[in-house]
Amino acid sequence: MKYLYFLFLIVLFLSCNSNSDSENNWKKNAKTVLSGTIEPYNPVSMPSKMKLFFYDDLFNQITNEVKIDSLGNFHSEFELAHPQDISFYYRAWLSLILKPGDSIQLSFDGNQAEKQDLYASMTLAGDSKDLNTDFHQFLLNDSILDNYYKPISKLAPQDFKRYHDSVFSYRKKYITEFLDSNTRIDKSLRSWLEMEKDIVPIINVLEFPMYYRMYNRDKAKISEYPEGFFNSVSNLSSMTEQDFVNSNTASLSNHLIFHYYEKINPNNESMDTKLQDSLLFHALQKDFKNNPLPIQLALSDKIRAGLEGMNTTFIDNNLNELKSIYADSKIGEAVFETYEKTKAELAKIKMPSDAGFINFESKDPKNYLDEIIAKADGKVVYIDHWATWCGPCIGEFKNALPNFKKKYKDDIEFVYLCYRSEIEQWKPMIRKFQLSGKHYFVTDEEIETLQKQMTVDGYPTYTIIDQKGEIVKSDFQYRPSREVTSKIIDSLLQNDTSL
Repeated sequence: MKYLYFLFLIVLFLSCNSNSDSENNWKKNAKTVLSGTIEPYNPVSMPSKMKLFFYDDLFNQITNEVKIDSLGNFHSEFELAHPQDISFYYRAWLSLILKPGDSIQLSFDGNQAEKQDLYASMTLAGDSKDLNTDFHQFLLNDSILDNYYKPISKLAPQDFKRYHDSVFSYRKKYITEFLDSNTRIDKSLRSWLEMEKDIVPIINVLEFPMYYRMYNRDKAKISEYPEGFFNSVSNLSSMTEQDFVNSNTASLSNHLIFHYYEKINPNNESMDTKLQDSLLFHALQKDFKNNPLPIQLALSDKIRAGLEGMNTTFIDNNLNELKSIYADSKIGEAVFETYEKTKAELAKIKMPSDAGFINFESKDPKNYLDEIIAKADGKVVYIDHWATWCGPCIGEFKNALPNFKKKYKDDIEFVYLCYRSEIEQWKPMIRKFQLSGKHYFVTDEEIETLQKQMTVDGYPTYTIIDQKGEIVKSDFQYRPSREVTSKIIDSLLQNDTSL
């Protein structure tokens, strides 16, 4: 009997360790399953598909399309790199927290269109049911940030900081009270909430300069941020890989790297790449001496952008330093595994034979647009204004541009203007996505003139020019993936003057 008792303890101990390991595994081969039913469902008047978003082990966002059948049923299988929140869209954005290998079923009222009403009508079953029941209880009453962005366009830095601190102080109180009243919630949800409390306010501080430049372009050139405006960044709380359950860590990585680039080079001066890398490492390590994960996250965003564009230069030049920074980390495993795969792919892919790299002949940027039109020999011109770090730009390159170019390759002139990017990443991106056409790398001195001429307020922007050299349309919405773009070009090719 004594023997059986000890055997039971051993089995229990091994079982507990196994469960713990499985929850902390960075990556598993097990399929995660999301399925369910929308009821009532009308296939004529209701959406026929949902979009599902989650992140891989290098924080690349993955998008899956989930079809809804005529009875309102849906089913999707996918691999998660680690426990994380996933988002899906059906008339409104909805979220779940899932772990690798989970199978969860849900149903909700298809007539509802508001987020809160959809959550209120939702029933859950399967793995992580209790976790997501608690999660949705939090989300049902989490409306504090719903109107957060409305006044931002009119706020100067010092006014924004007061407004921001007031809003997030109130939200922090709500999160703290929720945690205190739900002491037995799943540790993944607890980590998600702690990150929501700690890193989301920092992300919003880091993204404010982008909004300020967007809405107050002239003022932004001369404004200085009040002392202590960015103090919360270096005070970022200690993080663990378990905190990656909150996908805002991906946003944090992106905002951190841009913040530190501005910190080491506030006037955006020309700088030797190796010097820039050295200053970047030094600034990050100074601020996060005892907190390595923010350093890893910031550098991972830079690395991810480079590897996405088939550029390994940053890792090649700083391999030993990066191995030290990422030592024994799961995110480091993903970084170096992707690095080796990228090098192998680079050896196989050649630059498209009809990709032309052109320098402007004039010394005055005001003449550049005329040069582009003159070189088109009377064709319709389609200009893609892009950047190597721009996710939507890359999404169009991967998903829509190939078929778009196949349709129009002999009829229109494809021109690519690359802005605000590292030149080392420019040609590798063109090679990876086989971007045939005419390519120009726009310097910082040339940007303002070209952007004013073609109304480029962000990336991507697409400019359509007719056979007479007149700008017909120029906006972000005229992407290769949009039906309106093909309609405009077809009309121009048919000499329809009614546009």
